[in-house]
Amino acid sequence: LTTEPARMRAVDRVVIDTNVLLALSIFSDPVVAPLRAALAQGALLPVRSAATDAEWREVLARPAILAVPPVRQPALLADLAAAALLVKVMATVP
Repeated sequence: LTTEPARMRAVDRVVIDTNVLLALSIFSDPVVAPLRAALAQGALLPVRSAATDAEWREVLARPAILAVPPVRQPALLADLAAAALLVKVMATVP
């Protein structure tokens, strides 16, 4: 993810699925290379909410699935917080 000032320009906002975040942040999956490039160039602005932050935190802490060392988890959480615009969810869809 990037911390480019895309927030100042009109760009498409995107919610990045947790599995895609894993591919970008943990696995460096080449399938997401075009998305990584678009984010790095500021062509897309990722958005997040308190709920997505909580889900990301929970996924990173799953020891049996990912084995992300606890010492690395705060940096991954901070990376998302720095790169994605925090939005307030006004309503949820069932």
